[in-house]
Amino acid sequence: MAEGIKSLATTAGYFAPGAGILDALGMYPDENSQSLLANLKAGEFGSAGLQGLGALGDALLFTGVGAPLGMTLKTVSKSGKLGQAGRRLGALARQNRANIFNKTEPTVLTNKIKIKGDEIPLDKTRLEFLTPKVLKGDPDRVKYSARALDDYATKNRSIAGRKFDEGGTGKSKYFMIEKNVGLGNDNPAKIAVRISDHAPTKKGVATRGGKEFMNADVRINVGPKGHGFEATTLDDAIDMIENMHIKSGNVEDLITQSGRVSRKHLGTAKVVDGKMISREAPLHWYRGGGQLPFGLDVSRL
Repeated sequence: MAEGIKSLATTAGYFAPGAGILDALGMYPDENSQSLLANLKAGEFGSAGLQGLGALGDALLFTGVGAPLGMTLKTVSKSGKLGQAGRRLGALARQNRANIFNKTEPTVLTNKIKIKGDEIPLDKTRLEFLTPKVLKGDPDRVKYSARALDDYATKNRSIAGRKFDEGGTGKSKYFMIEKNVGLGNDNPAKIAVRISDHAPTKKGVATRGGKEFMNADVRINVGPKGHGFEATTLDDAIDMIENMHIKSGNVEDLITQSGRVSRKHLGTAKVVDGKMISREAPLHWYRGGGQLPFGLDVSRL
């Protein structure tokens, strides 16, 4: 949100008298700004031309002659610059996806957490070990898995934010994670993660996780696999989050339409035999109805 407010303030400020001249001199307060001369030297002739229009617009405004034309020129200049900003943002989102699909190895964590006084590295083997495996019989693994996920989310720079809650008996842990997928921290993928040793229910998830949890773009259930419900390991859940990206063909539409990232735009990926393979963003529970799909009993939490 802060980045969005900053962007709006920077954009609005450009229309103030004199801002076009400051921009041409490289003195406009924008971290991406450089002077007209610097743009010419760098071969950015389009940017230089737009800056020239902005400066000319200011000159017309200051003289009082042709003020409407001056504001029009400033508007054209800023519109072009916003287009450039959009292209930069699009390039970041595409680079994020390219970086993911260039991987040849699964996600490897260097984090460590304390378990009964000992620092345990969170490698693949230990993450798989921490995953709850016994239905209604792994409360310790639930606790330590939640601790490991929280450590990952806290230390990962692409995680824009996270919230944590737990079930009424403390046997289920709920995380809301906001992942920057290349369009900035103010337009993230919203990922809900449930960690438990029992089956999810519509009632339990909605009550404990809340509305935001139920409406998340991606919903991951970590725990033992059971009859009629979907679940995965902690290692796989972190890999899904780490490899979350905007699918090809969606970046431009999101930018030009100022759209919010949603499930239809998102994909994840997994390394198989040294090659990154696309896969759908998981949706391990649903919003509609009075119970989860597959006929699960809603009385359970």
